[in-house]
Amino acid sequence: MKKLNIPYFVSIVSICIVLSGCGNQAQPLANVPAKDDYRLLADYLEARHHLKLNNEINQLFILTEKGCPSCNKHFSQFMTKHLKSDNTLFLINAEGNRFDISPFKSKDKNILWENPAFASSFPLLNNSKVIFFKDSKIASTIPISADGLETQFASIEQQIMQNNE
Repeated sequence: MKKLNIPYFVSIVSICIVLSGCGNQAQPLANVPAKDDYRLLADYLEARHHLKLNNEINQLFILTEKGCPSCNKHFSQFMTKHLKSDNTLFLINAEGNRFDISPFKSKDKNILWENPAFASSFPLLNNSKVIFFKDSKIASTIPISADGLETQFASIEQQIMQNNE
């Protein structure tokens, strides 16, 4: 019969305890309610950009350099059609290395700039998309991707028209 190697056994047991404890850390505390995405976004906008999200804002365009470069280029061009809209915010999370962001470099109050390194820690800002709001909630989100780009733009236009009625 082989002798049990005590240091080896203790190491294995310690690793098992650590790994089993890691699974529990990701769960929220029972007494702390989780914030919904709208509240997280509203808090972020207020803290980082001193902007209070209100019912006058119907949509937020988020432009990043992540994902399909051609899609983001077409999306940035699509966004310029809505630059003068008072009920639209634009969050530019791009440096302009892959497409032209100069149309957004105006001093308009509805254009916000974010450091891509910071935004990567906030999942709602990670990819190009449009977020639509209704009654202080996120009503819908249309992510921008290579699959059906023209359909996505048509859906965005339709949603904007519905919000403006």
